[in-house]
Amino acid sequence: MTTDALETLIGGYLAAWNEPDAIIRQHVLRQVWTDEGHYTDPQSDGEGRDALDQIIARFHKNLAGSLFSLNSKIDYHHCFVRFAWTLKLPNGSTMNGMDFGELSDDNRLCRIVGFF
Repeated sequence: MTTDALETLIGGYLAAWNEPDAIIRQHVLRQVWTDEGHYTDPQSDGEGRDALDQIIARFHKNLAGSLFSLNSKIDYHHCFVRFAWTLKLPNGSTMNGMDFGELSDDNRLCRIVGFF
């Protein structure tokens, strides 16, 4: 996978997390996330694209106005990725985290394990 393609993929994934509109978010997720992808973090766990969409919808309900941004280079080898992010909350405070992921044969995300 090229660096540009990897940046586009991870950028799309973060854009999905930043998108409060369900229709737009689902369109973005179809491009970057496999149907059966598995997402897990300390507070959530879901199997499939619809489950991830529901996790993101709850995020927007609970933390409306919050935005994720990439705060590291994207490490990649074989089919695995690692990147750090910052979440900026509406009150101006921030939280940092890191995601580890796996890419499918069609170069979409099929697994993310998030830490924060």
